[in-house]
Amino acid sequence: MQRLKHWTVRKVSGTPFWEVDEPFFWLQDYNDSWIIVVEKWFKTNFWSVPRLLWWIFNPTRYNSYVIHDKSYEQKMIYNSSLCEFRLLTRKECDDMLYDGLKYEWAGFIERWAIYIGVRLWGWYAWHFWKKLD
Repeated sequence: MQRLKHWTVRKVSGTPFWEVDEPFFWLQDYNDSWIIVVEKWFKTNFWSVPRLLWWIFNPTRYNSYVIHDKSYEQKMIYNSSLCEFRLLTRKECDDMLYDGLKYEWAGFIERWAIYIGVRLWGWYAWHFWKKLD
């Protein structure tokens, strides 16, 4: 994952959304070049972390939360070597969040708490994005 300075997102006034200021990406597998790109102006509401828990798990702290929201919305990953897309499972998206948090030096307990949370409750956001397709 491309390491970025914090605050690559900004709050969109009058909405529950945040907007990405700089495009970035997550490279899932270095051998096969599977990649998720988060384009500039992608909007997220940080569903990875319920608002009630923002005081503990600040969602603007890690870019991994944005990658997770993008993967839930897109449900696909692109292979730049093969020039093809494939569908993602919810577990793969959640695993990418865990890997991203590890890469961004989130603590072990924080990583596992977030991961368990999205495994238990992420189905709601997963199905919400399906309705928007």
